Amino acid sequence: PGNNPALMLNAPALGVDAALFDIEDAVSLNDKDLARILIRNFIQNMEFGDVEVGVRINDLTTAFWEDD
Repeated sequence: PGNNPALMLNAPALGVDAALFDIEDAVSLNDKDLARILIRNFIQNMEFGDVEVGVRINDLTTAFWEDD
């Protein structure tokens, strides 16, 4: 979940091929703005090496996807 910095910090160290940060259903409505900020800052400031990074945004039928 993109609103959980403790879990996000583990992503580069887990030896995974890809890390997917979620703004959709893993994040409550009240935390979506926080998740967007955390994910943006995290991606801009962390070294991922060969790990592919993605963001799961809200569905295009919702009012949230444009902010994502």
